[in-house]
Amino acid sequence: MLSFFMKKELLEFIRKNGLSPFNAKKSGIKHEEGSIYKTKDAKAIHNKVIGKFASNFRFADTSSLLGFFEFTDKEDEIKRIQTFFS
Repeated sequence: MLSFFMKKELLEFIRKNGLSPFNAKKSGIKHEEGSIYKTKDAKAIHNKVIGKFASNFRFADTSSLLGFFEFTDKEDEIKRIQTFFS
């Protein structure tokens, strides 16, 4: 049941941000919540890791799509994401 809700949220995220496999360039997305990063370097490293991971995919918007799964320290959110990918 959790997977259904996360899938629905993910599809809404895609629609809201205009993500598409046909975009030639990566689409910018805006995050609504405050940042958990304590430094700009921490955010830069996280973005670099996501970018490297996304570079193995064909679509430019992959890293934007991965932005849906924001870094969190909330245990229930971590479990929800793990369940979605299981």
